[in-house]
This record gives sequence, structure tokens and C-alpha cells, in this order.
Amino acid sequence: MGNLLLESYIADLKTGTTEKKISAAHELGNMGSGAKSAISALESLSSDANPAISKAAKQALKAIQK
Repeated sequence: MGNLLLESYIADLKTGTTEKKISAAHELGNMGSGAKSAISALESLSSDANPAISKAAKQALKAIQK
């Protein structure tokens, strides 16, 4: 089930609303190193024009790469 949840969060990063992208980034960050497959999608969002999205993505990347 964890894998399905991870894939769902990655899908939200790519196509979700602003709120879903931020929420997914937070949840992926909480997963820590278990969310390494989300790094590419998070890196893409780390330079998003929306500062809330880019901040959430950067925080998630920091937590995953610890």
C-alpha cells in the first residue's frame, strides 16, 4: 500500500491543484528516504513560480535526502 500512496503523491505533484501539490510535498517529506522516487518531481517543483509550492518542494527534498 505504501507504494500506491507514494505514486499517488507523485501524481499530485505533477497534475494536482496548488493545495494538492503542497500537501503531497509535505507528506513525501514526512516519508523521508522512503520517498526517493519522488525526487525528480520535487526538483521540478522547487523552481515553481508559486513560492508556496517551491518552498514545500525544497523542504521535502531536504527531508528525503537526509
